[in-house]
Amino acid sequence: MSALVNLKRIVLATLALFVSIYISVAYIVIEKDRDKSQQQFSTHAAVIAGDVWALDVSGVSTYLELAMKANHYRSLSVVEPGGTILAEVHSGNLQGVDKFLYQTGLIGVRSLKEDVLHEQRKIGTLHGEQYVRVVFLLLNILIFLLFVCLAIVFMLYLVFNSRQLELTVQERTQNLRDSEKRFHDLVNLLPEMVWESDSKGYIQYANKAAISRFGLSDPQANKQCWFELLLPQQQNAARSYFESCMLGHDEGLKEFRAMDSGGKDFPVLIRSAAMKQNAKVIGARSIIIDISDRHSLEKELRRAQKMKAIGVMAGGVAHDLNNILSGVVSYPELLLMRLPPDSELRELVEAIKQSGMRAAEVVSDLLTVARGIAAIRQVHNVNTLIEDFFQSPEFIKLKKDHSKILFAADLSPSVMNIFCSPIHIRKCLMNLTANAAEAISGDGQVTISSGTAQYPSALGESEDAEGQKYTIVKVK
Repeated sequence: MSALVNLKRIVLATLALFVSIYISVAYIVIEKDRDKSQQQFSTHAAVIAGDVWALDVSGVSTYLELAMKANHYRSLSVVEPGGTILAEVHSGNLQGVDKFLYQTGLIGVRSLKEDVLHEQRKIGTLHGEQYVRVVFLLLNILIFLLFVCLAIVFMLYLVFNSRQLELTVQERTQNLRDSEKRFHDLVNLLPEMVWESDSKGYIQYANKAAISRFGLSDPQANKQCWFELLLPQQQNAARSYFESCMLGHDEGLKEFRAMDSGGKDFPVLIRSAAMKQNAKVIGARSIIIDISDRHSLEKELRRAQKMKAIGVMAGGVAHDLNNILSGVVSYPELLLMRLPPDSELRELVEAIKQSGMRAAEVVSDLLTVARGIAAIRQVHNVNTLIEDFFQSPEFIKLKKDHSKILFAADLSPSVMNIFCSPIHIRKCLMNLTANAAEAISGDGQVTISSGTAQYPSALGESEDAEGQKYTIVKVK
């Protein structure tokens, strides 16, 4: 546990160092990009100085177009000292990824200005607007640093995992030694049946459990072959199993059906190991486990395993959906930050955002079921939940499917807040409203109302509940 805690701390420290390095590198890159851009702009001003002095508009325009394509300028212009524009060029609209990054603010625009000098005399001013495309370089740096960070974390994981494995091996080795030391002291205390047999399978020793279950007499005086304690059709298989164990093969647990002293058969698991004396095999020790209860529980066990598999699958699906929904929830936030308040797209983006949030809540509820934990509850106003339900896409679809039914709300302004899971409340509202609508044939009305009521103590958990008010939601 201590090693795991230390590993987590190192991973967090590595991530913090990664963020710090990236921020520092990003700052240096941005500053150098700004300086380089200004130097290039000064160079352009020096190059066109001769053409500006000669008033060669064609030469100036040609050079400005080349510079605009090479250095991603949005516009370039040369203004004479009197304010007259000598030459001016503009680039076309951005396309594809550049356009998207520009709209989201990841590609900015930098204004530049530089005097055009001829023999130390100002003959004009070069103005320009340049697209700041440093985001591509920063993205490459981020990917590189991420790979470095992941490599460091992976190496740290291998180191700590190797150490943990060594500790586990040492612990299990010590446990095995202790187990071998205590074997002879514990064998007679085992509730399971144990016996020792010679090389032909005749029982030489049996513990009390075996003697009682099989009705064995004194094994030393009356030897009995343990194969005869099994069903006749399984004796040959038992003999083959025993001979394989005598050869030193580890056959593990083997299932057979034995007969007790009353002649009733029951399932058993048998595990045998060869006994050696002076490096010579002289017999075998066997432990016999009654698994009658196991057979009766196998059906329930299979069902539990299926339910567990369903839970694991649901958890995996929920995690995958969470990864998919991260973009649906986060990108509308970024778009809303860039859209003006009066944009006609704002309402549509808001709808996408709200749908993504509701989908995330459904995924969270799925994770709650998969993990077997209680849902997260918060304080909410029930009227707000009802109003949000009326704006949801699920309700709009329900209203469209039942066009002859009028849906109305009768909300009490004095309703009290409730402590609840909002996603479950919305599901209840959806189910109740859908049931009410399906119960109406033809024209009708479904009303969702809220209010408060006072119930007698018989409906409460204790007598203290008497006289207290409760929030009520009705669908009728």
